[in-house]
Amino acid sequence: MVKVQIFSMNALSDAEFVAQSGADHVGLQVSAENIPYTVGTQLGNQICRVIEPHAKSVMIPISNKPEEILDFAHVVKPNIVQLANDEKTLGREVFVKVLEDLRAGGFSTIKVIAVGAGEEIESARYYSNYCDFLMLDTFGKPPSELLSGFIGGTGKTSDWNLCRRIVDKVDIPVILAGGLNIENVVTAIHIVRPWGVDAASSLSIPNSRGRKDPEKVKRFVALAKEAR
Repeated sequence: MVKVQIFSMNALSDAEFVAQSGADHVGLQVSAENIPYTVGTQLGNQICRVIEPHAKSVMIPISNKPEEILDFAHVVKPNIVQLANDEKTLGREVFVKVLEDLRAGGFSTIKVIAVGAGEEIESARYYSNYCDFLMLDTFGKPPSELLSGFIGGTGKTSDWNLCRRIVDKVDIPVILAGGLNIENVVTAIHIVRPWGVDAASSLSIPNSRGRKDPEKVKRFVALAKEAR
């Protein structure tokens, strides 16, 4: 059965109902600054505690400082840390050191690969040696200039045939992200055959700063888990 990951929680009530909806991973973005769709470390910790009776909590640290990334993890205490920084911001040696430090601290890790940026297969194979999961997300401009240097949030789909090739080339679970919604998630699963799928903006209430629509969340989870 396909696993479902849903981002980005910024309210306790949303985190609780999404976790209870059948999602396997429920995510949040944590920042020390007032960046859209992120929360601070204290609220992040509270959100993780609400999630964890029902699902795995996943944190994206919105920081390009290795020390701050680790600090966020130890304060928020998610089950999984997802690194979405691009390689122009954090080089490979730094990424590997952060991934190893996180795993040594007891956190599982996800490394996001930008599909459409070039060398996706090589990059995926490289990082698959150092993390627990890969995420394939669409290369492109993020939703806010404040998120410059991070992968994801474009709301656009990527080349699913290329994603399928990546899935076939690595030996760890792969989560497909990028523009997935109620209308296309089943087709995406049939083509890519990922371990899991991820959605965020398509499940949000319009003009709500990322608050989630309960009916869309339930429908997305049901469709993904029924797909074969």
